[in-house]
Amino acid sequence: MKVKPPKIDERDFNDLLNEFKASVPHYTPEWTCSDEKDAGVALSKIFTHMTSSIIQHFNQVPHKNFVAFLDMLGFRLLPAQSARVPLTFKTAKGTENEIFIPERTMASADKTEEHDEIPFETEKNLLAIPAQLSRVISVDPEKTHNRDGDAIYLSFPGFLDQEQKSKVQLTYKLVTSSPTDDRDFQLDHVTELEKGDFLKIEDGKNTEYVIISDISETIVTLKDKLIHSFNVDSKVTKITSFNLFEGKNQQKHILYIGHNDLFNVKSTAEFILYIKHYKGTGSGVTPLMVSWEYWGETEGKEGEDWYGFNTIDQTAGLSNNGEIELNKLTEGEIKEKEINSVKSRWIRCLLEEPLPVNMPKKTACSG
Repeated sequence: MKVKPPKIDERDFNDLLNEFKASVPHYTPEWTCSDEKDAGVALSKIFTHMTSSIIQHFNQVPHKNFVAFLDMLGFRLLPAQSARVPLTFKTAKGTENEIFIPERTMASADKTEEHDEIPFETEKNLLAIPAQLSRVISVDPEKTHNRDGDAIYLSFPGFLDQEQKSKVQLTYKLVTSSPTDDRDFQLDHVTELEKGDFLKIEDGKNTEYVIISDISETIVTLKDKLIHSFNVDSKVTKITSFNLFEGKNQQKHILYIGHNDLFNVKSTAEFILYIKHYKGTGSGVTPLMVSWEYWGETEGKEGEDWYGFNTIDQTAGLSNNGEIELNKLTEGEIKEKEINSVKSRWIRCLLEEPLPVNMPKKTACSG
């Protein structure tokens, strides 16, 4: 904290002028000192200005004495140097082309009580482009900030808006319990909740981040299935701030296998995949915890979704060569779905845990 030396005389120009006018009736009662065009008023202001200047210099004496004292102790003032500050140039709304800002463009700091307007010059040429930040993403590739492995986190909708709809953090409670793999739950209210909003669910034991897919009255449908189960009265919070390496991990490791004819199945079925590691793959590969699913319908449930196979895995989680038997135990069609602009009937292998460091990069798969 900067300590200012005391002023010997606190009076400024206005104080001196008011004192002068107050003394006029005592010395020259015949002069009213009210006409601003009067020569006497002009002389009084000149005198006041000169007196104010003397007081300003007089008030610098304590600081001068302090500097002299430090000088006696061997402390020296640093030589004067130019101040440097970062500047931000913003293009006007509607600007379509880049704007060239040449070196030594003038800018200034506003006048304050402590100093007059301070001029600055830019140090080099600058090209201002009419670009806008559209999204903020944080990436953690080295698994140092989270337990989910390599992670990608997105900012919540409206993060870049200058004005947020609500400055108060909104909280909700679960009215019904929500088991693992469920996509729907009921809240006590849905104030200011919209499709695409990010939510944080916590019950003291587990914490999970989810994204809203749809809202019907107080029923909230999620984009993805719940990883954990949550009881009634679990706390739900709408995410209104973006913290690096925190939130719903958008990174997924998924192997998709598509075929319109081979997977054109409506009844129960059995698929066998033959897994063979590429030549040169080292031994001791860490087994992976994976699940196998198909996209379509299943008996007893409504709507299209990813439904799991009953799996017999001889590869120990893709760590060895061998067969993987996928059993579709219920009626229901494997439906077409577009993934990465490719429309087909799909089965997929979904990694359920962080990707090990020693995972081989190539694996052959045939069916």
